[in-house]
Order: sequence, then structure tokens, then C-alpha cells
Amino acid sequence: MSYTKGMTTTAAHTNLLAPAPVATDQLAWFADRKAFVAELSDLGPRFAFGRVWNDSCDEGLTLVSHRTGRRVVCVVEWIERDREGDTAYWQLRPVNAPAGTTFTVTIFND
Repeated sequence: MSYTKGMTTTAAHTNLLAPAPVATDQLAWFADRKAFVAELSDLGPRFAFGRVWNDSCDEGLTLVSHRTGRRVVCVVEWIERDREGDTAYWQLRPVNAPAGTTFTVTIFND
């Protein structure tokens, strides 16, 4: 469940932090699905999701365009687990992207 449900955009961004930066060239882009996809190991051995807002425990990452340097914070919206309860992947969505911009980020736990 997302922390921003029911909040105004302004209220949600007031407490926005800048969690772990990830360059867009570290992920594959699927334009037809508007989706960035990567395996966890592609993000490096020291990668860890970080807090997205200073008043909640939601975690995510900061996607950094390797072309423009623009930063968009993405929050974990869903964690898919396998039969044993291990994390299969994390699904993230942007929280401060420009109006009209929609995409997802999926990080597979390899």
C-alpha cells in the first residue's frame, strides 16, 4: 500500500527524501510497457532501497536519467513473493515524475 494514497501531491512531496540513486542505464527500458527492468545484482553489491519520505518507512530508489541527470524518486508499491516466502521482485512507481509521465520499475531478486 502506498503512503501517498489520499494525500495531495504537494503534501506527499514536502517530506520526500532522495533514496539510493540508480542510473537509468543500469536498467533495461521496455518502451511498449513503459517499464524499467533490472535484476538486483545489476544495481551493484552495495545497493539497498532507502526511505522515500521522512515521516514513513516506505522504501524505494531514486532513478537518475543517464542522459539528462533528472532525478525521479520511485517507491516500492508491491513485493511479489514465491511459494517459500522469498522475494521474487519489487514493483516500484514514480512519486515525483513530471505530470503525465507514467512508468514502472521492476527489480528482480536474483
